[in-house]
Amino acid sequence: MRTAAAMWLCAAVLLAVAGVASAQALASPIRAGCQMGKPPFSDAHGHVITATKCEGLFADVFYLAMQRLGQNFTMTMIDDDDVGQYVTVNNATNTTQYDIIVAFHTVTPDRLNTFDFSISMYQTQYRAGLLPEFHKSAAGLASSVIRDSVWYLLAVVSTLALVLGLVLLVAESFHPESELMQMSRWRRGLTCAEAGFETMMSGSTSLALASQISRSVRALFAIMAMFVIAIFGAVITSQLTADSASQKQATVSDLQGQRIAHALPSLHTWLQQSAGATVTEVGDIETFGDGFYRGQQTGFKGYVAESDVVAFLHNLHGGAEGGYTVTEEFTPHGSVDLKAFPWSRNLPRSWRDAFNIELERIREDGELATLASRQVSKFELPVADDITVGNNAFVAFRAVAIGLYAAFVLFGIGLFVVDKLTRRPADEEEGTAPTKVHDVVGASGFVWRGKVYNGAPPELLQVLDTIAADGTRR
Repeated sequence: MRTAAAMWLCAAVLLAVAGVASAQALASPIRAGCQMGKPPFSDAHGHVITATKCEGLFADVFYLAMQRLGQNFTMTMIDDDDVGQYVTVNNATNTTQYDIIVAFHTVTPDRLNTFDFSISMYQTQYRAGLLPEFHKSAAGLASSVIRDSVWYLLAVVSTLALVLGLVLLVAESFHPESELMQMSRWRRGLTCAEAGFETMMSGSTSLALASQISRSVRALFAIMAMFVIAIFGAVITSQLTADSASQKQATVSDLQGQRIAHALPSLHTWLQQSAGATVTEVGDIETFGDGFYRGQQTGFKGYVAESDVVAFLHNLHGGAEGGYTVTEEFTPHGSVDLKAFPWSRNLPRSWRDAFNIELERIREDGELATLASRQVSKFELPVADDITVGNNAFVAFRAVAIGLYAAFVLFGIGLFVVDKLTRRPADEEEGTAPTKVHDVVGASGFVWRGKVYNGAPPELLQVLDTIAADGTRR
């Protein structure tokens, strides 16, 4: 019983360690799910709460194009409670009016180490652009590999233990004289589960097995458990070794490689096409936005804001008074032509065309790849993502591990309770016979098997004293 209790305690400790290790990984998706992809706000009254200089690939490309065009514009990111994040683009010599306003809709920055966003603008020509941003990954590879490997190990061991327990239950049922068949029906299941888990962890079990099939299968599973634990130990070592050997700066070839393309699909796609031009069919905006947030949109890495966002920005900053007009109202259905960095009334169309041409030249000259490489190098590149990248099968496997190990802990508690409730009280031990039985009742009387005898001869009393003394020594 002590061995089984130690096994249950070990399982509970491993489960707790794995849960704590997963807390950090679970925090980001849970938080993002509660926020529905929007940044956290601290102002509930619709006031501007932050205004910071734009950084990242989006801003780098913008400022590089401005420099090559000989223009002097600034870009500032603002968080507003009513709309979300938006960017203002101003001529440095005229900061009283916004030349461009860009509305952001953020989508889980930690999901694939990317910060994909769409832009909606109000101006003479209602167009929008799309570029990726990159953030440094918060979770280290070593911790994620160990955490995921522990979950896999728990799932495999618990699954094999459950299968072994079922085999023992069936095989032992054909032997009525076995120790297992002497128990109550529902206690048999608990005992088999305990025997399966004990076999997987220690290679043996304290349960006496009457069936040759049970003994053979138990030995087979004990060998399997030894190899499973050894294999996962080797996997953890190899992953940590690969992590240590692959610490380097990102290169252009890394950006276009298969592994980086898997983690950064938006950048990989964008580098293969003309800068700033993407066309997509948007059906229902709510369905499209929800699907994009859940990673179900493969051909388009962003979604267009609803028309009320554009109207809000237009009215908030006096767009109508300043000469701005929304000539192309957004509708939930139809085709949306996405162009990079459309311009407002302060610059003619020729300048907008020149800007897009300059973007294309930046891409052709290789400067876009250089800027992207600088951004990607800021976060940890995924290495050996066969374990660290989650998938549906892994999530299901981890759920099985949690359920089975919780069941094993409950099995332990159940066995303890059953043992307490079903234990028969020990027969009351007969009183220890006195060394001199005739001292019990008078000088010549004695008690024998509950009856009092008087007038016994001394020889008989001496014999009874000898028997009582022998019983006491035994």
